Amino acid sequence: MKKSWIVIFASIWTSICTAQEGCLLVKDTFYLVTLDIRGNGINPILMSGVTNRNNLENLKIESLISLMTSFYDSANFLPDIAAGFNRMLVACKGDISAHKYLIDHELELSLATGRIGNNSRTAKFTLQSGEVVFVSVTTIGGSFWKVNKSHPGISKSSNSEDISLIKQIQECYVPFKIDYYKKPKKIKQVKFLSWN
Repeated sequence: MKKSWIVIFASIWTSICTAQEGCLLVKDTFYLVTLDIRGNGINPILMSGVTNRNNLENLKIESLISLMTSFYDSANFLPDIAAGFNRMLVACKGDISAHKYLIDHELELSLATGRIGNNSRTAKFTLQSGEVVFVSVTTIGGSFWKVNKSHPGISKSSNSEDISLIKQIQECYVPFKIDYYKKPKKIKQVKFLSWN
């Protein structure tokens, strides 16, 4: 019986120590930029990133590849908020603590998604290759996990490509607790964007 308790305690302790390795939490405020790309013959592609700059003038609009590489040249990868949060929570806090946290904070993710949508500026443009790109920009602030793309808590898909194949993606941010949402007052005008 004593051996069972020792084995259980050891596995919980190992889980906690392993889970917290490489899980840096930072407080910051960013522009959250999401690109929703639609076109004939392709599945919808979603790309999200956070940046400290409030302009999109460096986006290259020749093709999907040029858009993707220029986007991640200027923004850090942000995975799908709900799925990315859950995966990162388990990786950083372990199964038991993650489960308890999710029970205690179950409404926060759905509220965050709604608040982001309600505080977004939107625009659209067309790539030279014909795909239509819908853009949304929201200012968000709070606590974020800051990790590199090989961290076990990061999904390897950006709803477009395997992120390990996108060399521009190095650092990733996953929201832990967003406590500030604001519609950006002004976004630098870019000739190919029409803001709503």
